[in-house]
Formats: sequence, C-alpha cells, structure tokens
Amino acid sequence: MFRGKKLLSILLVGLLVMGALMPVALADPPSFAQNKKGQVKKELKLKDIKGHWAESIMMEMYSKGFIQGYEDLSFRPGNVVSNLETVVMLVRALGWEEEAKKAGLTANFKHGKQVPSWAQGYLQIAYEKGLLEDGDLKSFRPNQGTKRIEVAVFLARILGLDKGSGKDVVLSFFDTRDIANDLKEIISIMVNKGIMQGVPGNLFQPNKPITRAEMAVLLDRIDGKIGDINLPEISGVITAIGDETISLKTGSYTQKFLLDKKVTVYLDGKLADIDDIDVGYRAKLVFGDGGKVIYIKANSTKDEQIYRGKIVQMVLGLDAGITLKDGTKTHQFKVNSNTEVEVDGKEVFLADLKIGQEVTVIAQGDLALVISSGKVKEKSVEGVLTEVSLGKTNTIKVKDEDGKETRLQVTDETRI
Repeated sequence: MFRGKKLLSILLVGLLVMGALMPVALADPPSFAQNKKGQVKKELKLKDIKGHWAESIMMEMYSKGFIQGYEDLSFRPGNVVSNLETVVMLVRALGWEEEAKKAGLTANFKHGKQVPSWAQGYLQIAYEKGLLEDGDLKSFRPNQGTKRIEVAVFLARILGLDKGSGKDVVLSFFDTRDIANDLKEIISIMVNKGIMQGVPGNLFQPNKPITRAEMAVLLDRIDGKIGDINLPEISGVITAIGDETISLKTGSYTQKFLLDKKVTVYLDGKLADIDDIDVGYRAKLVFGDGGKVIYIKANSTKDEQIYRGKIVQMVLGLDAGITLKDGTKTHQFKVNSNTEVEVDGKEVFLADLKIGQEVTVIAQGDLALVISSGKVKEKSVEGVLTEVSLGKTNTIKVKDEDGKETRLQVTDETRI
C-alpha cells in the first residue's frame, strides 16, 4: 500500500478493475496538433514469426507476457506446448501469476518432481483455482504435449461449465467419434463462445497437440473475458499521433499516451511503422511496465457507421453474426475474432448477449467492429489523494474540502 498527498480531479467511468500499472496519460498541449511522426520505426522483436498466419496475435500475447520467447529471440510457433507450459500460460492469462510466484507446490502431484522450481507455484495455483483437479494429481504429466480436447476441458473448468447439463449434444465435425460423449457439450460450448474452432475438412482433431501459435490465438480469444486479469490496454479511435505520443478517443473522452521507443505496430494485421497509422483509424493500445504504449493494433478503416437496436437473431460459432432491429429497419452484421463485445464496459463473448437486448454496433460495412450494451456510470470527485491501494481491486481514497473521505474503485476508464 502506498500513501501520499496530491491535489487532483478525478472522473470515474465504469466499474472495471484495471491492471496494477496505470498507463501514462498526458495533457494535450496546443503544439501537439502539429501531428509530427517518424521517429518510431518498425521493429519485429521475434525473429521467426514474420509472415506467419498468427503473427500479430503472437506478438500481442508476447507483449502482454502471456507467452514468452526464447533467449535467441525466437518464438517457435510450430512447437508443441507441454502440459506444464499450458498451465503456466493460462495462469498468466487468467491473472494469477503474482500468486503463483509466491506459492510453493504442496499438492501431491505424482509427477511433481518433473516440475522445475520456478514453475511449481504455477501448478499449485492452477490446482487451488480449479484449473487442475484431484484427478490430475495422478494423470498430469508436465512434459507431455497438451491435446486440444484437454485445453477445452481446462477452459470449461474456469467457466464453471465442465460438469455440463447432461444433455445429448450432436456435433457437426466429421471426427465426432473421437470425442468422448461426456466431453461433446464442452466442445459445443467452446465453439459457440468462439474460443475454439474446427480445422479445414470440418474436423476438430481433439487429440492433436496444440502448438504455440495456436495457443496464442486461444489466449487472445479469452483475453479479458475469463479470470481476474485486466491488463492496461485501451481501444478507440486515433485523434492525433506525434513523435513520442498518441491520442485516442474512447467514447466522449480523449487521452494522450507516451509511446515506448520500441513500440510494435500492426496495421490491418501486418507489421507497420508508426508513420503508417493515421488519424481516424481504430486502434488498441497495450501498455508495458513503465506505463508507455508497447503495442498498437490498428485498423485502417475510417468509414464506420453506428447502429442501435434490439438483437433479433444471433449466429454463434463458425460464420458468427448478429441481426438488429431498429423500428422497422433490420441490420445484419458479421462477427469475427476481432469484434469487441462489451456489456456494461466489460468484455464478454458474443454468446453472452441475449435476444431482445439493446445494443450499439460500430460497423464497417457489414462487419461489426464493436458491439456494446449497457450504460457507463460517471462520477466526478475533487480533493486530496490520501491513499492508493493496489490488489485484485485497485482503489484510491480522496478527501474533499469538507474533510470527507471517499474510497473509489480505479478502472481502465478512470481519468485523473
């Protein structure tokens, strides 16, 4: 816990918990309108991912620390992920890493001696949180490759859906016979939520070991939707770009952020220079330990349209989509893995939306870029900062001029 005093004005928007490190946001001086660019050049930190179908996703998961590279700066996208590596990656992506670093291995895993000392806490926390269960104490083999069906089971446990409803589920995959009957509902859930998909040939390949590239894609799909993590990141429309800063508009608010000297930029899925992105582009910024922007994922579209209405139809899984009705008008939109879906400011799966729900859709043509529902509450408080508390929920305490202290939850929409 940190204590100190500082006069400040705070605008709180929403109730999401942000990461422990706040992005570096700056006031916007008049000179910033000059919009100079050019000092930050494209630099690929991982030497063996250029041109790979999952290049930008691997780079984002690497930037967030969910998957680490090797000492030679390689990623090795085709390498099979071991069971231990899968647990470590999921623990990081689910926001449990700090607990894992402090934990020791006390659970009686049969093959626990095969787990290096640095990873023992990850295994323990995975067991305590329910990612691993009692049956895994005997069966978990740290160095064995993780099968696709096993990843599905891990995630179903986190979602609390591993027990199933007991209903018979019919899957359309040609290799359904390779999936145990009691696991078919889990596969159906993973597909409908957009977490996992089939492979060419209408196969699921449940027993195929998952690769590092495939794991990166899976982590990207659950990022922000499952677990306790909410890394410092922000999405919106670029309003200005400078040599060392970038401004982003989210809702009705615009903020300027410092760029890391080695920021990685992807535009329309391809590695780019900071010069290549422009005002009006939609972008996601990811912040590093120092609060500076270390990763930018931008889309070059400028012809966005906003639609509001009630959901009258949804298609989940492959060829996902959503249909809105606004009065007498009906609008159909495609939904892909890049579509952001939010309810009350929290990122969710498309499957979490309901027929009849009021939503706002930001679209490019017939592609939904953002689907949002719910209202964001706003509150402004002015006073002296008397306390900052960091943890699973980050809070601050502010004393106003009358001496009244108010504890406020800090979110990724907090403006100070």
